[in-house]
Amino acid sequence: MLGFSFVKFLFSIVNFVVLMVILKKLFFKPIMNVLEERKAKVAAELAKADEARAEVAKLKESGEKIILTARQEGELILKKARENADQVIAQAKAEANNIVQEAKASIEREKEEIRREMYSVLIDLVSLASRKVMYGSIHEDYQKALIESAVGQSLKQAYLRGGMAN
Repeated sequence: MLGFSFVKFLFSIVNFVVLMVILKKLFFKPIMNVLEERKAKVAAELAKADEARAEVAKLKESGEKIILTARQEGELILKKARENADQVIAQAKAEANNIVQEAKASIEREKEEIRREMYSVLIDLVSLASRKVMYGSIHEDYQKALIESAVGQSLKQAYLRGGMAN
């Protein structure tokens, strides 16, 4: 029978509605709950990811500030070290110059002392030689004064000419 039966049609619609209610209660509701839970988890994970990005940005900014501060402190330390080095070098140069000046002054004093000693020794030698030659014909003090005068003039002339200058 291929005809249309209203009772079969109504029975089919009631069966379909009952089937839909049962499927909705047993299958669709749990599937929807799982989908909602998953959607909530995804939203929570996205929120955590945004928080992590914000934290990374903060840390990056903080790190850059620390690096900049460290760089500035390093430059300041280098600047102070250079200034200290310049001061130490200047101080060492000044001390070296003082030592050189003192050494030159000491050398000049020693040269003058040696000249005086040479002058004294020369006078004594000339006096001794002339005494031996003259055998007492002139008084010894007068003879020494004459020799000192002659030798002194001779040494002064030699000194002025540069003969005993250095």
